[in-house]
Amino acid sequence: RAISVTGQTQAIESKHIILACGSTWKEIPSFKIDGKIIVTSDEMLKMANVPKRLLVVGGGVIGCEFGSLFRTFGSDVTIVEALDNLIPMEDPITSKALERSIKKEGIEIFTKTTVEGITTGKGMAKAVLSNGETVEADIVLVAIGRKPNIEGIGLEEIGIQTEKGAVVTTTTLKTNVEGIYAIGDMNGKYMLAHTASEEGVVAIEDIMGESRDIDYSAIPRPIYTDPEICCVGKTERELKEKGDKILVGRFGFGALSKARCDGINEGQAIIYAEEDTDRLLGAQIIGPHATEMIGELTLAIRKGLTIEDVAQTIHSHPTLSEVIREATEDCDSRSIHKVYRRK
Repeated sequence: RAISVTGQTQAIESKHIILACGSTWKEIPSFKIDGKIIVTSDEMLKMANVPKRLLVVGGGVIGCEFGSLFRTFGSDVTIVEALDNLIPMEDPITSKALERSIKKEGIEIFTKTTVEGITTGKGMAKAVLSNGETVEADIVLVAIGRKPNIEGIGLEEIGIQTEKGAVVTTTTLKTNVEGIYAIGDMNGKYMLAHTASEEGVVAIEDIMGESRDIDYSAIPRPIYTDPEICCVGKTERELKEKGDKILVGRFGFGALSKARCDGINEGQAIIYAEEDTDRLLGAQIIGPHATEMIGELTLAIRKGLTIEDVAQTIHSHPTLSEVIREATEDCDSRSIHKVYRRK
């Protein structure tokens, strides 16, 4: 196999090639990204000044993260999301918790709403929304999602299979062309840096003759808003759509002594377990250090552990991580720090 690099005339030959071309922003047909007033997160990260008014088009992970961040910096922020809730890929209970929190910060939210068009001039933008309202902003961040970078790199010429705009790969990251692998955003599995990193390791191991399948069942999905959110495994919506019988456990940070000492009264952990086996299937944490604490539940789901396995694990006291043990115990109504109705 050989590849040519832009700006070089010499081809690079190799027995194995790993494609890791990443992704790029999706655009909206009704207006164009100009990189100055209508921008992506790439330009947001290079800004020298904080915009007074920021309009975020798209209430997914990146839109909510940047909206929360720039509200902290002092911007007046408006988020517009076409679907029913912010972060629509997660469960409504998590979406609603985030919406409540960021509304308290002063962020204005429009859901079930689209941007019909944007005009720019005199260093500002004016957006017309589908609900009839008009929003003026100094910067418009377009954050409606990303798409794999697969165009113009010669995939068609060598017959690499693509589907729905992404490279098709096996569980060892092979493409259908011998010796060529594809990792990260361009295979469209999970557009997360830690997933791409693990895919790279799995691909290299396969090349070295130590083949193993990548496990996508327990990929943590962090959201760096205020509060932090992190989810792993299946959502309640996915499980119910499959018809699975599940146990649900919930426990709020406000009942933990460490949280009270730190002035934390909101947020919770939610656990989903299979009713017949008690095996953990999914989890969500909404609150401080959620992205750190999810590691315990990621391991539990990956290894097929049960409610008992986690609930009987002694957690340090006082810590925020006790919320995990309490939530697993709540799956069958036996958290000792939660009041239940007498049956």
